[in-house]
Amino acid sequence: MEKEIRTIQEDEIDLKELFKTLWQKRVFIVVFTFIITVLAGVYSFTRTPIYEIDSTYRIGFIGDKLIEKPNVLEQKLRLIFNVDNPDKKIEKNNPKITEIKIVKGVENFLKIKIQGLSNKELLDKNKEVLDFINNDYKYKYEEFFINTKNKIKDLQYNLNYAEKVEKRKIEKEIEKIEKELTLKIENKINFLKKVKLNTISNKIKFYEKKLKEYEKNIIKINKNKTANKTEGILVATQLQTIQTLVMSVKDKLEDLKQLKQNILILQIEKLEFEKNNLINEDLKKLQVNLDIELPKKIYDLNQKLLKEKRKLKTNYFKKTYAEGEILKHKYPIKPKKKLIVVVSFVTGFILSIFLVFFMQFIKSFKEDENE
Repeated sequence: MEKEIRTIQEDEIDLKELFKTLWQKRVFIVVFTFIITVLAGVYSFTRTPIYEIDSTYRIGFIGDKLIEKPNVLEQKLRLIFNVDNPDKKIEKNNPKITEIKIVKGVENFLKIKIQGLSNKELLDKNKEVLDFINNDYKYKYEEFFINTKNKIKDLQYNLNYAEKVEKRKIEKEIEKIEKELTLKIENKINFLKKVKLNTISNKIKFYEKKLKEYEKNIIKINKNKTANKTEGILVATQLQTIQTLVMSVKDKLEDLKQLKQNILILQIEKLEFEKNNLINEDLKKLQVNLDIELPKKIYDLNQKLLKEKRKLKTNYFKKTYAEGEILKHKYPIKPKKKLIVVVSFVTGFILSIFLVFFMQFIKSFKEDENE
């Protein structure tokens, strides 16, 4: 029993003994820790410093379309600038692009990280990437400019044609129809005035002359009446015949005067009204075209022309550019000197304590063997 207790006591760690051992080896611990810390400091201060910039590119666009699909552009840049090559080293005047990726949730933005030996090199590399993108897709902008300018040219031509040629063409058609209709109506009026009215007037004169002759004959017969019964019957018959003719002539005169009045008031006045207010289906269509359809066409062409011109002056298109400020680090991101020194100091200190205990263990082990 006493033997077991003794064994347990021997196996227990005596903290006092441990601290005593550490104190005895304090010089070794300090020197070892100092050497490790100095070596780490020398390493961190002699290693070439690595700088990094972080920039976000907004992919160029024309209208509501990007110049390229984001994932396609990302893969192209990765391939061109050898991003996925783990063996690529950072050298003087040859920075390394370490990351190219689409910004999460915003597909028209690319995030790019570049590492190099100076911020100037990084900014130059960043400009190189931007220039590459814009030069590679330069043809799309050139096509856009050419197509837009051609559209403007075509619209300007169509607008000038509508305003000057088409309008004048419609006006000439209207003038032609109006002239033809007017001439047609004037011919009708002239026919009524010079032919029909003249004929009716001559007939009226003729019947008026006849009427006067009949009236004279009646007066003459009445003057020459005799007492002879036979002659009286003959005169009465003659008077009745003449009176019948008078009535017939008067009726004809009334009809002719009514016809003349009808031509003067109804037919000629109606034609005069038509002449002053030409009504024709073709003329109506042309007038609608001139007053409504053509102005609307000109307005629409003007709107399209303005829209195309705005494309060349507004933010309708834009090349790829760095959005916001490029994030530069004033100090190198590698090596982290303070961190290396602190970690080395802690590591050296712990390692020195471990070595002290290890050496003490070896020493104790040898002493036990000698006993």
